[in-house]
Amino acid sequence: MIADFVEPPYVDGVVNTVKGWADGVAGAGWRVTVFSSTTGRVREYCDTTSVVYQYSLSRQKRFQLTPSYYMKFGNQVARRVSGEDFDILHLHSLKGLSSVPFLLRIQRKFKKPKVVSCYSDRDLGVFGLRNQCFSAFTVPTRGLKDRLVRRGVRSDRIHIIPPCLDLQRFRSYDKSHARKMLGLPETGRYLGFAGHLKVGRGILDLLRAHASLKQKFPDLRLVLASSGYGDSMLISELKKILVCRDDIQELGQLTDPALFYNAVDAYVLPTRSSKFVLPIPLTIIEAMACGTPVVCSDASSSPVIKDRENGFVFESRNVQSLVDCIGMLLREPWLTDECVGRAGRVVKENYSKSIIVNRIVEMYENELRR
Repeated sequence: MIADFVEPPYVDGVVNTVKGWADGVAGAGWRVTVFSSTTGRVREYCDTTSVVYQYSLSRQKRFQLTPSYYMKFGNQVARRVSGEDFDILHLHSLKGLSSVPFLLRIQRKFKKPKVVSCYSDRDLGVFGLRNQCFSAFTVPTRGLKDRLVRRGVRSDRIHIIPPCLDLQRFRSYDKSHARKMLGLPETGRYLGFAGHLKVGRGILDLLRAHASLKQKFPDLRLVLASSGYGDSMLISELKKILVCRDDIQELGQLTDPALFYNAVDAYVLPTRSSKFVLPIPLTIIEAMACGTPVVCSDASSSPVIKDRENGFVFESRNVQSLVDCIGMLLREPWLTDECVGRAGRVVKENYSKSIIVNRIVEMYENELRR
């Protein structure tokens, strides 16, 4: 039995990665229970879709992530995981010194294998302590593994396991149908963006690039999908823009991301800094799996996208570079089609659920044999 624990405050990519892993491992015959929280009270789910719901609720509140909060929270989780016969405790995205009280309690209460997943540099935290607490670590990229090794974690304890996708769900299908389901006009060409409305995500750069591209591509529209969470000034400015622009549409939070990717002619991730995106952005590989061309900044592409091989990469914070990149995609359909074909193969070979779940299960079985 596996106990997955997702630490608040939540990050979209982490929550969806945990859900994908948990669903896949459960499908492989393991019993998986996911622990989560919004207001300091531990909640337990065997149905991992509830984690996403809890994540949405957490946006309504501000966590007081203090040592006293973690002491209380750690006691609750420790009681839960030690109260049942779990074989492994898998923790996700723990951060910094605030996690120390929590880790100390887990260390005393749960004597079986403990695995921790690190999704970004911010998760590396105080690994002097964590090196002692955990028997195994997972990271999505070799770069993060190298940084963990430099912090004193043995290389053989670190597993490179990226996010996974259900390729039955994320696949290519009829564009007209997807647009109809989303209430979009079936004619014209669409650029798509999905994510938080934060300045660091580069949404203003995309708006400026779209305005410039309209001069050469008058049928070009922009579709934004967001939960509404982000920078208040940016959200206010965007609302004013939407009032006077009929070529930009805001869809709100997506219930079926695959529909969105299939409805647009290109997915754009214009992140201005790597700190605003995970090392392997889940939206990129979702779009690739759906046969949608990807345009992303050099701050958000590594190591998935290779420029003009399986997608298009532009210089972050450079609007003209973004304009040129999207223009190339629209003007040269033969190159775009080649990129889409290679992108599909990359996803199938590296991020499909069957491949990734096999790696996770192998790691769990190795830990139980130690």
